[in-house]
Amino acid sequence: MTDQGTSRAGNGTTGGADPSVTVAVCTRARLHYVARCLDALAAQLPESPPWRLVVVDNDVTGASAARLNELIAPFPDARCVTCATEGISHARNTALAEARKDWIAFLDDDAVPEPGWLAGFAAAYRDAPPGTAAIAGRIDPEYEVPLPAWWPPSMMGMLSIQPVAGRGRIGYDPLPGPVWAIAANLAFAVAPLVAAGGFPDWPSRKGTSLLSGEEAYAARLLEERGHVVWYDDRMRAAHTIQAPRMQPAWLLRRMSGQGATDALMDRAFSGRGTVLRVVLPHAWKALTHSPLALVPGTTPRFIGRRCGLAYSWGYVRAAPAALGLLPAETAR
Repeated sequence: MTDQGTSRAGNGTTGGADPSVTVAVCTRARLHYVARCLDALAAQLPESPPWRLVVVDNDVTGASAARLNELIAPFPDARCVTCATEGISHARNTALAEARKDWIAFLDDDAVPEPGWLAGFAAAYRDAPPGTAAIAGRIDPEYEVPLPAWWPPSMMGMLSIQPVAGRGRIGYDPLPGPVWAIAANLAFAVAPLVAAGGFPDWPSRKGTSLLSGEEAYAARLLEERGHVVWYDDRMRAAHTIQAPRMQPAWLLRRMSGQGATDALMDRAFSGRGTVLRVVLPHAWKALTHSPLALVPGTTPRFIGRRCGLAYSWGYVRAAPAALGLLPAETAR
């Protein structure tokens, strides 16, 4: 059934018996990918902890609704909820409003949970320290085409992957690689997330915009309220890396979006003074490195330096919005 449900429930952080979980998949006109995701979830139906599926349909044309309702049919008490406002942050808040369990675990529609994913979450929940309100899982890449040799190793995070072993507090405990709160495979305690205000209207992907970070924003809010953001590789999923993302032009757009995202994040958590201080060197770089913009987007030549330029351009572009001089929408 597709509807506009608004109920919300759930409380508590980690510790004690296994939590109840709402598994949320937000999707927008990507039926092939979401079908693979739900097939993998269906294989975990007998597993504990107790869970319920919510699919959020962000296809504002309505063309996906019928097929999505077919795909959720095998899941007891599943719901397909329409989010008529375009944007992943709006879709995630719609899922949060539907959460009737203690925790909500997000999977991207192009992510595929590994066998034992729910059991891995339950194990992470039991072992995480008191006060944990978010648990990020391991994300392995599943490439549609091979990763090109020119791809900078430092830019692997732009693909929303973290094939990192171990467990620990993000930003505090040593781990063998960089990890973040990435919503391709990320769970939140419902009550603390609702109390923090949920996901922001920015930074958020909408249409062709590659702004990101709504989950990082939410995790940062939880940390500032004294909660722990935890990483555990036992909660494991694969993330499909789509073929068009293996092009230099996509990486440059993604880096520009990251720069814009970081400008908005700096304003939210550090204030206007930080934005003013940080934007000046980025503006200088955007000016002095601008000839690199003449390199065709189809070639990886000078890709590292061009990524730096794209990031600076994104930060500069979003700075007026971050400073409150223009609406946040202009940062996209």
